[in-house]
Amino acid sequence: HFLLGRALEAEGHPEEALRAYREACKHNPTDASVYTRYGLALSRQGKWADAVEVLGKALSVNPEANDARIGLLEALLRERRYDEALKEAARCTERGIVIPLELATEMESLKLSSGKTR
Repeated sequence: HFLLGRALEAEGHPEEALRAYREACKHNPTDASVYTRYGLALSRQGKWADAVEVLGKALSVNPEANDARIGLLEALLRERRYDEALKEAARCTERGIVIPLELATEMESLKLSSGKTR
């Protein structure tokens, strides 16, 4: 199901890909990479709340899943869950994860507007 999801996504069938990824998660509940791929696919479709849930699951399975952590940070920002996003950004920094420039800039703006500067 995982490879089918990737193929469907590559061929431009995002909804079918989501179904395949969902099935892959059922068959591989301890594989963070499956949840990560599913969560990132949800993000690409603008399904931010669902992405937050799925990427959080990926991190509960493997806290070292850096792609899931960055994806979660972006999804939290898009959902306007700013306090959680700031905490997630701090976790990224603590773990030495490089935050993409676009997200880092957005995070810096949030810190300045909330008065949470270094």
